[in-house]
Amino acid sequence: GLSVAGLASDRFLFAGFLPSKAAARQTELNLLKSVPAPLIFFESAKRLAKTLNDISDILGEREIVIAREITKLHEEVLTGTAAELAERCNHLKGEVTLLVGPPGEAEPASESEIDQALGAALQSLPAGKAAAQVSKQLGISRQTLYARALDLKQKLET
Repeated sequence: GLSVAGLASDRFLFAGFLPSKAAARQTELNLLKSVPAPLIFFESAKRLAKTLNDISDILGEREIVIAREITKLHEEVLTGTAAELAERCNHLKGEVTLLVGPPGEAEPASESEIDQALGAALQSLPAGKAAAQVSKQLGISRQTLYARALDLKQKLET
């Protein structure tokens, strides 16, 4: 599947089957979202649309490849985003290999974006929790954000 997918193949993570229950599947995807390599899953055709919707919600619009019946007479390879493929995969049967492209190179947040996010979070949260929330949101060290949140909070209070 990886060789026909056209995704970077210098390294990848084979994760097997995702959990069948939505909450467990979403938790697993959250754990895998920062892996800087293609992700490979096996998935049931019955759950494929739900899994693709979860991938779209949690991992964002990454390149997706669905490979089915590889090296067999009815080989099929579909490509697109998770949202696009969720609508097109209703006819599939059996088990499929689902390949998810790596996360894109995100541009680092600017100073003003960081201050805006922290300012908004500080309106309803203490500095530590605001820093943790913005850390998850922007992918910046919580410790760095905590010090900045304290400075920003002090400026806002004066």
